[in-house]
Parts: sequence; structure tokens; C-alpha cells
Amino acid sequence: MNPTKSAIKLDLLHEQGVVFDDMLEGKERLVHELAGSIHAIRQAKERVVPAVLAAVNLDFDEGKLDTLSSPLEISGYIKQQVARVQNGLDNMLMNLERERIVSEGRVAQLKEVVAHTKKVRDTELVALKEFKASVEAGESEPDGRPGLSAADDIAQRRATAQAAKAAEAHPPTKGKKRKGAGGASDA
Repeated sequence: MNPTKSAIKLDLLHEQGVVFDDMLEGKERLVHELAGSIHAIRQAKERVVPAVLAAVNLDFDEGKLDTLSSPLEISGYIKQQVARVQNGLDNMLMNLERERIVSEGRVAQLKEVVAHTKKVRDTELVALKEFKASVEAGESEPDGRPGLSAADDIAQRRATAQAAKAAEAHPPTKGKKRKGAGGASDA
């Protein structure tokens, strides 16, 4: 384990976590705003439409619409317009509900990302603490190699290099030597 890499990884995970938390807060705020909008439209639908219809009926009863051609036609026309208002509110409500559901899905996704980032960060932090404890106990070297000192590593590399050179100088022979067409032996 390389403690420097681990520290950098922890810093990066922390920064990502902060960014994801900010994104999560923004999406949660949007969900609450949409819920407020949905509530306002529902109230409008429940209160405004009946109030408009009541006002139309009152105007009709008071004779304010008598100057128009036929009161029945006028009443039907006004009720048709109010129904259009109600349909418009229904469409707005349906679109806001859909947007709220999508936003709640995004919030759930961001919560999973934040949880995963925290889990990876915590795992790396535990690994770093365990590594530091093993260094203090003398089980590992500070550069992350278990039980080897720098001198042991250099000596091991030199021995490996010398063995490779010796193998190149005296390659092992396999089986019998073959004779070629000219009678000379091929190695």
C-alpha cells in the first residue's frame, strides 16, 4: 500500500462526496418545490373551478347574460370554458407529478452514489489505518512492502539480475544435437 496514494484517494473521495451532497440537496429542494406546486394546483382545482362555476351561475341568475343571444347557449359556453380551465389544471398537475417522480428517482440515485462514495472512502480509510498500524508494529515498511528493507530489496534485485546474465551466457541444451544438410550441427 502506498500511503501517499491512499491519502490522495481519500481527499478525492471527500471532494466527490461534497459535490454529490450538494447535488443531492439541490434535487431534494426541487422535489419539495414540486410538491408545493402540486399542492397549489390541487387547491386551485378544488377551489377556483367551483368558484368560477358559481360566479357564472350567479351572473346567469341575475340576468347579466340576458343581452346575449340565448342564456342556455351562453351558460353552456361559459361552462365549457371553465371545463377547459379545469383540463389545463389537470394537465399541469399531471406534468408536475411526472416531474416530481423523476426528481425523486434522481434523489434516490444520488443517495446511492453518496452512500457508495462514503463506503469506498471508509474502506480506504480503514486500510490506511491498518497499514499504519502494521508499520508501527514492524510488519511492513513505510513504502508499503511487507517485511523487506531497502537493502534486502536491492540485494534481491542484484541476485536476480546476475542469475539472468548467467542463464544467457550458458543456455541449457535440450535433447540431442541435430545435424543439418551440410553435416554441421545446429544448436
